[in-house]
Amino acid sequence: MQTAGRKFMGSRTVKSLALLYGTVIIICGCGKQERTLEEIELERRTLPTVFITQESRTHVTAPLNQGVVVHEPTGELAYPAFACGNPNCPGREGDQPFLFIQTDPTLSVGPNNELVRGPPKGAFNMPVCPACLAVRDLENETLQEQAQYMRWAEEYLPPESAAREAELDEEYQRVYEKSGRRVGGQ
Repeated sequence: MQTAGRKFMGSRTVKSLALLYGTVIIICGCGKQERTLEEIELERRTLPTVFITQESRTHVTAPLNQGVVVHEPTGELAYPAFACGNPNCPGREGDQPFLFIQTDPTLSVGPNNELVRGPPKGAFNMPVCPACLAVRDLENETLQEQAQYMRWAEEYLPPESAAREAELDEEYQRVYEKSGRRVGGQ
């Protein structure tokens, strides 16, 4: 009689626990709200990225949406890093891309380490890898070759930020599609 009672209690306990776990999963799952497109985009814009100072070439990590930052210890401007995608870039070291910056001649650092924008000083150029530029034959280069060098210059994201950006892109796509809108504004 005791054995039958234990089996019954054991079976009943297992059923109760299963019901309890199922309820907890449903409550926790239902309580979690999906993020908005704006929240996902905000996280994407604030991913940590690499900035490089103009003079000392010091690497600074800051949120992507900062644009240009002042490196406090040196008072230098730090610009977002670009990576050269040219597989034959002379600045490349092993499997690491050459990192460089595109400066803005209208910016300077004020007396309190703040950004100061001055009057325009000529045209603002597209980012071009200085290591590649040193070995290019600009006089004989075709327009297609010039365009390829421009395409090789891409904003640099550290690998962990690039991985997170890919996750955010997938999440954005999922939320966007659930909203009933079509990709591409169609």
